[in-house]
Amino acid sequence: MDERLALAEIAVVVGANVQPGQVVQVTAVVDQLDLARAVADAAYRRGARFVDVQFRDPVLQRSLVLHGPAEAYVPAWRDAPVYGIDDVQGARIMIVGPTVRRHVGGGYADRGGRGGRGGRGGLCSRLGRGRLKW
Repeated sequence: MDERLALAEIAVVVGANVQPGQVVQVTAVVDQLDLARAVADAAYRRGARFVDVQFRDPVLQRSLVLHGPAEAYVPAWRDAPVYGIDDVQGARIMIVGPTVRRHVGGGYADRGGRGGRGGRGGLCSRLGRGRLKW
């Protein structure tokens, strides 16, 4: 089995434990298109009702961090889909890859005093309460 397909199966079956009829959200960087497609395919084979794939581009994020206003770094609407997925008892699969830290350096987290992406406490608390499968 292709390594990409094996990783997709592990993410869907073991990591997120996708169940028939479940909504799945996949987040990946643009360089991981093939793996994101494989994850979506594995989720549909497992019986997912809908798979929403969102892509992030660390190069574009770098431009925002370096040149954009600090208050625009984490717009409130950006993570709105994350906070709705638990309402439908969905699963979230994040494919980790290159980050803005690699493209900018470690100092970006101090911008605006928010320590990076900020706002993740709500997501982490949802994970802790078992309302969202990661």
